[in-house]
Amino acid sequence: MQAVPQQDLAPAPRPLGRAAAVLAAIAALAATASLVMPAQHSGHPVAPRVAASAELATGVPLQRARCADWWRMTGEQRTALFGVLRGTVGGPSTSGGRGTTLTDAQATRLFDNNCANQVASGFLLYALYVRAAGFRVGPGTGL
Repeated sequence: MQAVPQQDLAPAPRPLGRAAAVLAAIAALAATASLVMPAQHSGHPVAPRVAASAELATGVPLQRARCADWWRMTGEQRTALFGVLRGTVGGPSTSGGRGTTLTDAQATRLFDNNCANQVASGFLLYALYVRAAGFRVGPGTGL
């Protein structure tokens, strides 16, 4: 059996090469920037991204506090951290309920254990707390 060449097929388009890759990268960057950067509306100020209450006594925003910061905090600063975490994580949810929180003792144990290793110095305290609180069974849930 022999293959019969078809006459009606157009030649395959040649790839644009490096220029196409550069244009695709620019388009992707522009699309990402449009999602990340807030739009300025004339006459309407843009709301601040981080609430003032999310600033810790150490001067670090809650979303940036790491295990290394945990070891530098005083007892008062740690207690304040727990209050900010409870207010943020335990606040009302979009489904009408409230988020699950940890007790101060549970949070202390969580951070002491997870931040003990030097490798964990860059771990975010907020992320550790949210994941642990998500597995906690709250009172009155029937579980």
